[in-house]
Amino acid sequence: MAKDVVLEVGRLRKELKKHGAEEKILLDLLDAVGEQDIDRQVLKDTGIGKTVAKLAKDDRSAVAARAKQLLEKLKNLAKAGKGDKKVPTLDRQSSTSSVNMFSATEPDTPSASATNEAPEESGNADAPASKAKLEKVPLPADPKRKRTCDLIQAIFAEDEKSYSKEHIINVSAHIELAMCNEFGASTANYKQKYRQLKSNFNLNKSLKERVLTGNLLGDVLVKMSNEELLSEDKAEANRKYEEEVFNSARQDWLDSKREDMMKAVGINIQGGMYTCSRCGSKKTTHYQKQTRSADEPMTVFVQCTKCPNRWRC
Repeated sequence: MAKDVVLEVGRLRKELKKHGAEEKILLDLLDAVGEQDIDRQVLKDTGIGKTVAKLAKDDRSAVAARAKQLLEKLKNLAKAGKGDKKVPTLDRQSSTSSVNMFSATEPDTPSASATNEAPEESGNADAPASKAKLEKVPLPADPKRKRTCDLIQAIFAEDEKSYSKEHIINVSAHIELAMCNEFGASTANYKQKYRQLKSNFNLNKSLKERVLTGNLLGDVLVKMSNEELLSEDKAEANRKYEEEVFNSARQDWLDSKREDMMKAVGINIQGGMYTCSRCGSKKTTHYQKQTRSADEPMTVFVQCTKCPNRWRC
């Protein structure tokens, strides 16, 4: 029953946004929303309160008045259900206050967004992060998925001195469940993500620590790209390599355009003392530099203006 109400209210919300310029249709839709059996959970799942709050500021007095009446009714429903006990969920959906439910700012999606932060621990604020507790997740009944949990658990085997075996099993179950939700059980992407995580866990110890302490949740971990999973040192090395490749490509481009640039400033090279061994052109430039001891002859550096070839003799 509740699912049908969510679907119907969601449909009405879309219609309200679609017919924003037609007053009669808006009034009928607002009446239809008021006839629905709406509770606090439906408000959170559909975001209808924010849509109605926006219409309450409409320039048309009839629409604004009808929307304000409905908004007051929805606020009373939200307050009435505020004392209901919240059921914990794996993705830790953030609880939405009645103020946020009726904010005039429209969300991108009607459902509440999941937070990436681990829940705060009660008690001593100075307690080590290793004592952070995740929600208990049962191991999957599917033998293939159970095997994946065992493989993930084996990655954390060396950390059993710092963390209990029960905690490591629970972390492994969280990661496997997130992989299953994101890619489907035992699919090619599911297997590829496991191999990617295994490789990065072995190379990046800080990544393992963030996962074990609960600072990085499984549903966030499985969506991270390979670059985001790298350690800081490896990421910096990759950045420097990409910069070197870019600079090299830029230098090659400058070398290939050297003759055109020289002509643009009035320098026309007819021929040089050296012939390029790559393209056979005689249009070369050269300069000398003392690279050895003073009693040795100078080294000649030659640059071809037709191609990127450079050499010394």
